Amino acid sequence: MTRTPDRPARRAGAPFAALCSLLLAVAAAGPARALEAVDWTSGTAGSAAGIDVTMTGLNAPTLLNQNLTGLEFSAWPLGATQECVDYGVLSDWSLALSEPVAAIYLYARYWRGPNAGSSPVQYVFDAPFSVLSGITEGSQTDEVTLSLPPPNYDHGVLVFRGPIDALAVATDATLTNRTDVTFGLVPMPDPATVVDWDETAVAGVAGDVAVSIAGLNAPALVNLDLSTADYALAPLAADQEVVDYSTGDDWTLTLSRPVDGLLLYTKFWRGIAAGTDPDPATYTFDAPFAVVAGLDGASVGNGGTTLSLPETQYFDGILLFEGPLETLTMTSSSSTAARQELTVAVVNAPEPAGAGAAALAALASVAKRRRTARA
Repeated sequence: MTRTPDRPARRAGAPFAALCSLLLAVAAAGPARALEAVDWTSGTAGSAAGIDVTMTGLNAPTLLNQNLTGLEFSAWPLGATQECVDYGVLSDWSLALSEPVAAIYLYARYWRGPNAGSSPVQYVFDAPFSVLSGITEGSQTDEVTLSLPPPNYDHGVLVFRGPIDALAVATDATLTNRTDVTFGLVPMPDPATVVDWDETAVAGVAGDVAVSIAGLNAPALVNLDLSTADYALAPLAADQEVVDYSTGDDWTLTLSRPVDGLLLYTKFWRGIAAGTDPDPATYTFDAPFAVVAGLDGASVGNGGTTLSLPETQYFDGILLFEGPLETLTMTSSSSTAARQELTVAVVNAPEPAGAGAAALAALASVAKRRRTARA
């Protein structure tokens, strides 16, 4: 993605867009939960977070415990004796869920590599994915193809972003040697309300929740497009008001009460010109997150708390943090004052009691005054 050097100006219509965004409910029902691993009842059926999971097309599936706690699984480690489906590597399989989810995390254990009957082995999925951790021997040759050469096995975590309720893979493997897989599901979040930031760019409201950010260098409000495919799970406006700040800032987000979850929208996160040596730039949070939209090319480590962005591009997308949550702190490895943007949507932030039409009228009046002041 090419970014022009000129920063977009904040437009006079932004307050009304912010007013609309305040009332935006991002799609889908379901409790705000973090990733949950599938609990298998057989080699082809299980459930996670109340969602039924079935697999078809497997060659002689059985259940086998595997260690999914190592560095290869640092995007979101599971158990040291995690139950996985063990099956013949030549299987072209399909996964079906009883309802859509925000993301599917695929845990690959002893994926071949060697003794599969082809070299390299190709695994072609019917949905785009990113490698979040592991898969150090293989490579992603396009947005749907994983290529694993001999002589070693590969282990790691792939993410398929939602909404998604099915997944299929075809392989050119021809042998019946065994390999293992399991899945973590990120349920769809409850409706969320995006923050309406005030003129300071460090304070705002989302429904009945007051929100503030400390630690930002020269914050400002700008309008950017958060309606693209990088935000497919919960798109916002094409001229969404966002907080612009320095890449090297370490910040803390504080909420006036605990909330069920947060959607953090990243825009132009660096990556590029982040001033880190060595590459990549890292953004470490004090709570684990799931990648639910965009951020292609990023990796995740440190138990699901560190986002690593290589020096090749800017990164747009959505991170989901599970509640209850009242604060969120981010520490950046960047050493520059280059700029990037964020905004936040709060899960289950109802309008204050008695808000109704009077509150809408008041907000509209504020928006009108802001437009007049900036004209």
